[in-house]
Amino acid sequence: MKKRILIVALVMISTFVGIGAEAEGGKKGFKKKEGSEVQHSYVFMDFDLNGRVNITDVRGMYEWLYLGGHPAVCPAAMDFDGNGQVNVTDLMGLMQWLYLGGEAPVHIGEATFRNCYEY
Repeated sequence: MKKRILIVALVMISTFVGIGAEAEGGKKGFKKKEGSEVQHSYVFMDFDLNGRVNITDVRGMYEWLYLGGHPAVCPAAMDFDGNGQVNVTDLMGLMQWLYLGGEAPVHIGEATFRNCYEY
């Protein structure tokens, strides 16, 4: 229980401290790629496209899902458990994997996805 409280506290602190995608200049102005056949490779669970999966990705996902922040460039790449939906279970899975040694996501590393955004 204490570990879960610690994870939530880390997310909340990072939200107020201001680290993450917007601190790096922001990634505004996303638009949907036309045509479903367009495919791009992304690092799985890398919300802010910096090539690493870390606390900034947890923060970005939290802001997107709960605070109305910018959407993920590739929502499909944020589906930790591979069930076709991005929700709190994906956010919790990401935090448990990163900080508690929990189960890894369904994909690790780079993967190719359809219907993503360009920026």
